[in-house]
Amino acid sequence: MASFGSQTASLLPPVSTRAARSTVEVLGEVTCFPRSVPAATDGAFKVLVMKGRLELLPFPRGKKFQVELDMKELTGRGGVTKVEVVAVDEGGKELARVPAALSGDRLTFEAGVQGAVRYSITY
Repeated sequence: MASFGSQTASLLPPVSTRAARSTVEVLGEVTCFPRSVPAATDGAFKVLVMKGRLELLPFPRGKKFQVELDMKELTGRGGVTKVEVVAVDEGGKELARVPAALSGDRLTFEAGVQGAVRYSITY
């Protein structure tokens, strides 16, 4: 369980792991993983859920903050063992591979790479 602050975020719209693409928004700090919020952070972001990958869009860009994602909830499958997080600029150019850690179904990393408009998470 992550603890980044005292506020709770909401999802707009609800997560659907059965859809080919769905959206999760985390606005403000999330203190834990209630069943409806598959993420924790001390920042804000939107996650686009696609087959074989996630796209994380940070708000605001360039601000450093921690991200923790429940990969089982977001991907619809447990047991993800290999994940790669890449910071990408506006033109689609890879800026940096971002160090990330998997602990069970939880993926954690720090967003905030200068010039990054999104983070591509492949699994």
